[in-house]
Amino acid sequence: MNALRSTGVSPLAAAGAFLVLLVASALPLQPGSAQRAAPVEAPQTQPEIPEPKRPKPVTERPVTPETTIPEAKELFADEVYENQFELTEGYSSGREDGDGGLTQPPEAVTTDEAITFVDTRQEAFALAIGPEGRVFALDAAGNIFLWSNTRRDFLEFEGELARMAVGPDGTLWGVNSLGRVFFFDGKRWSQVRGEVASDIDVNRNGDVVLARDDELIERLDQDLNRFVVEAGPSGLQVALFSDGSLVTIHEGNLVYRCEDGTCIGLDRRAKSLSIGPDDSLFIVDTGGRLLRSTDRGESFTFIPTLGRTVRRVAVGPNGFPWVVTVDDEVLSSRFFARDESGDTLVRLAAAGNTVGTGKTGGVISTQQTGSITFNRTLRFDTFRSENDRFSTMIDLVVGNDGGVYIAGSQLLGFTIAIDKFDERRRRFVNIDYPFPDDVARFDVEEDGTTFWGIHTQAPVEIYRARNGGASVTTYSVPDSTGSGSDIALDHDGNVYAVVGERVYVKTRSSAQFRLFSNEQIRTIAFGMDENIWITDGGNIVLRFDGKRYVSPVRRETKVGGVAVAVDGSVFVIAGDDNGNPKLFRWNASNRSFDGIRNTTPDLIDVADDGELWFTQGLDVKRARNR
Repeated sequence: MNALRSTGVSPLAAAGAFLVLLVASALPLQPGSAQRAAPVEAPQTQPEIPEPKRPKPVTERPVTPETTIPEAKELFADEVYENQFELTEGYSSGREDGDGGLTQPPEAVTTDEAITFVDTRQEAFALAIGPEGRVFALDAAGNIFLWSNTRRDFLEFEGELARMAVGPDGTLWGVNSLGRVFFFDGKRWSQVRGEVASDIDVNRNGDVVLARDDELIERLDQDLNRFVVEAGPSGLQVALFSDGSLVTIHEGNLVYRCEDGTCIGLDRRAKSLSIGPDDSLFIVDTGGRLLRSTDRGESFTFIPTLGRTVRRVAVGPNGFPWVVTVDDEVLSSRFFARDESGDTLVRLAAAGNTVGTGKTGGVISTQQTGSITFNRTLRFDTFRSENDRFSTMIDLVVGNDGGVYIAGSQLLGFTIAIDKFDERRRRFVNIDYPFPDDVARFDVEEDGTTFWGIHTQAPVEIYRARNGGASVTTYSVPDSTGSGSDIALDHDGNVYAVVGERVYVKTRSSAQFRLFSNEQIRTIAFGMDENIWITDGGNIVLRFDGKRYVSPVRRETKVGGVAVAVDGSVFVIAGDDNGNPKLFRWNASNRSFDGIRNTTPDLIDVADDGELWFTQGLDVKRARNR
């Protein structure tokens, strides 16, 4: 997959139709190399556009399904409750009063108790709480967890997200690191095709809103069965009151309340907000203090948080909040009693994934951070070349076949050899060297027997070798100047070569390489579809936003290599405060790179499911946890 690596669901109508049926039927929840050559002037040749990509299947990770209206079941309780929820004006699952009308449900009544916190002794990056009290958490990598009162712990849940919200019918809604929108129906994750967002929220009536990275707000129109842009409101974070009015945070951290298309400033700056099922509004101000309003933002009171500085807040039944501190500590003001007997079944049976396909967007944080932070430590397995015979490590590749390969100079003979990792024997083993000459970079097709390599010296030659070198085809790169520095395949088998800091491509149907991009590019890495990351002539990391390459962080960051996985994981090599190389993982939730403390990498690549590999001297390391 190399550092130079590439990288439905039915219309929204189906998502809207799904919600209507679900509410009526009571469904509560339930790729790696390094430095490149110097810049040269790009020619005016028109770049060739590769054929449309056909996503490569991910091993043991089924593709995101088409949205369908699933069978309604109660998966987080022992029995089915028919027609527990009805879409009516006001809170739809309330109890009947003596006259047959609806009163507020218990969880929609604001507590008159003092709000005091306890330390759960658990860690998280963000939280989401449903009206009935289910507490979900995301870690810094986007992994999902469900709180268990019984175990006093967070339990793993299928999927990876950057933003999350929990509906009253038990559905989970979320936005992944690429901005794609998903929902979980109690059985599986499904993508809402055509939608990208920066934030998402669901109120106690099941109304759903999205905040886009251009600050436009979209609301799910259940009559039209699709999301539509709202006139008036704007923001990067959003939270809903029960009557459908909303509160937003803009990029400058300004807080606004919007009702009937009219927005007014609340004279507050915040980096996180949440509205509970009782319509109490909580914000975390830019100083990390937790503030509460019970009058829709007209006034706020300070809520103590055990002396900790708060990063994020989520509000549950009766207006009791949970918070995450800047040190990732999870504090709770109330553990919400509920039936947890079905949780394990749903967690273990959850299907689908949160990778998705189609267009991408930016998940923009209002947290005030720098471009790079150090906050993670990983554990690794360490391997060496067969018989420890390499004197220099040249390349590390995760091929389109899923295999992990290393190339290096041998101690004896100074020739280049290639090893492939044998998972059964848990070691690298030598394979036949397929190329007629030394290559600096290579990649492997999905069949595992076709290798592509680039000979770096001008005039550049590119080799396609099959069956251990029994069949070799040599390609030149017309109109190219300079040395070759990298080669990679995307997930459709199109071949990209970097020559003189310009990228050339040979599609499956073409006979030769043609110019792909006039940009000055040193490395390029492909995830799925248009999730493309590059380093430019100045080693600045940039991301393709659908139109152009832009910095994913507020301050431009120099890196020495970039690798992207199908699941959206992005890793880079960058310098720490002392200029030493370190590994960093892209954190879409915080719009920054999280440093991995115990690493000094030389080469990186990443498997389709986000499994990280890197070299450190002559050691090859694989992360045990992400």
